[in-house]
Parts: sequence; structure tokens; C-alpha cells
Amino acid sequence: ESIFHPSDFSKGSEQAFEHALALALHRDTSLTILHAGPEGGVGAWSDFPSVRGTLERWGFLEKGSSRTAVSHELSMRVKKVNLRKRHPLSAVIEYLDEHPTELIVLATKGREGPARWIHPSTAEAMARRSETMTLFVPVSSRGFVSSDDGKILLRRILVPVVFQPDPSHGLVYAERASRMSESRPVEIVMLHVGETAA
Repeated sequence: ESIFHPSDFSKGSEQAFEHALALALHRDTSLTILHAGPEGGVGAWSDFPSVRGTLERWGFLEKGSSRTAVSHELSMRVKKVNLRKRHPLSAVIEYLDEHPTELIVLATKGREGPARWIHPSTAEAMARRSETMTLFVPVSSRGFVSSDDGKILLRRILVPVVFQPDPSHGLVYAERASRMSESRPVEIVMLHVGETAA
């Protein structure tokens, strides 16, 4: 019933925002967009990604729609939160402690090798510390939401499976995701690596 998208207002966050918005639109859920940083608070509202403008571009709203059109015509509840905090990670964790969500959608740079040791992943830390289901949207990937029209396009979903943790939750969400896709059929591949059969 709720999706949470932390944004740093960067170009890389735009694709994650579009994924969060498309999922909220298809699932009729609430969407919270949060920005935290020392520059937050004053004069930064115009930097938030435009929900109404994106929905107009996708064709879900008419051009020049009123501010109330998102809630009245699409039954979407959107909240934008701007926090003046030096450390975005701690700000997000504190916010989620008070306002739990069911899905976090965030951008990740996907560093590897020495770069990952020197600059640990904030996205990964956010998912672990919040203990919330998280969709990582790598900035270097194409993603599965069309930026042109907001359609969800999935052709193949890979679900790694082991005995522990129980893979059934992953399979349930893979099946739900396949139902939202405009591409049909969607192939769901279960992959187990190891000597013992799963």
C-alpha cells in the first residue's frame, strides 16, 4: 500500500523515480518522495521530480492538469518530504522508523572492486538498516519502466533460490510483477547454484 523513494535530485535518481511512480500508479498505492541534505528545507521544492508533469507526459493526465488531478483522477496519494540533514542515510532510517513503508525504490551506482571498498553503498545500507523490501534501480541500466509512456516492460525475471531464506516470497513478487508487464509472456527463471538440489 506504500512506496518510498529517496531522491538526491541527481540525473541518476530520475529513472528510479519513474519506476517508483509507475509502480505506485499500477498498484494504486501511496508514494512518498524524500530528499535529505544540508541544502534541504528552503527553496528546494522545485527540485523535486514532477509527478504531475511525468503523468501528463505518459498520457495518464491531460496537459495543464490541476494539482488535485493526481489524487482526484488517478486516486494516487503523493507526499514530498524535504529534510535538512547532513547525513541522508540516517535521515531516511529515522523517517522510516516513524513512517514504515512496504517498498523502497532507489537508485544505485552499483560500484564494484576497490571503488566499493572505498565508498560503501548507501543504497545497500539503507535496505539493510530499514529491513524493508527494496527495488534497486542501477543508474547504468535501462530499467523496466518506459520513460516515454510509463509502461512496465518485463520479458524475463530471474529468481535465485536456496533453502534458506525461503524463496517463496521472491516467487510471489516475481509473479505479481509479471502481471503488471505490458510484454507477454513473461518468463520467470528460478536459479539455484550449489551441489544440493533446491
